[in-house]
Amino acid sequence: MPKKPGLISVNLLPRKEIGFGEKFLNWSLTFGRYIIIGTEIIVLIAFLSRFKLDRDLIDLHDQVKEGLKIVSSQKATEDRVGALQIRLSQIKKINEQPQSGLFILSKIALLTPAEVVFTRINIEGDKITIIGTARETVAISAFVTAFTDSNYFKKDSVLLEKIESSKEGESGLSFTISAIAKEGGI
Repeated sequence: MPKKPGLISVNLLPRKEIGFGEKFLNWSLTFGRYIIIGTEIIVLIAFLSRFKLDRDLIDLHDQVKEGLKIVSSQKATEDRVGALQIRLSQIKKINEQPQSGLFILSKIALLTPAEVVFTRINIEGDKITIIGTARETVAISAFVTAFTDSNYFKKDSVLLEKIESSKEGESGLSFTISAIAKEGGI
């Protein structure tokens, strides 16, 4: 305030140094309240946002439950598709092999007498195992001879591994023959 001419100002209070406590009190009463108000605003925002976040969490849990229901309902279909894929890969593997089992089956059929009935044929690589039945030993002998004389199997690899009477109630003989195909024979 500008001094007016002729006025004298007198300060009767002595000038005193302000201490740390008074400075801190003065600071806390001015800036401290702004800090406290700002902190309270942040706490209120966090408290109010909690409601939205809880709602979002509940919605996500519901979506997950619905997704699980859909996935579990399709499990049987997925299992079937998986089984088909495995079968297809096995078929592809067999078809890619240079020695195809289908070719050898037609050759075995040509060598088989009419009295011989196959129970099981197992082809593993170039080894063929045949389990079957026949009414007489003559049919089995003719079958083994046809195998040995054919150009499709190694002559020394044809083995009549087992021959025995069929089970009770069945007439004839059961047998097991194994042979190894010649290279390029299958």
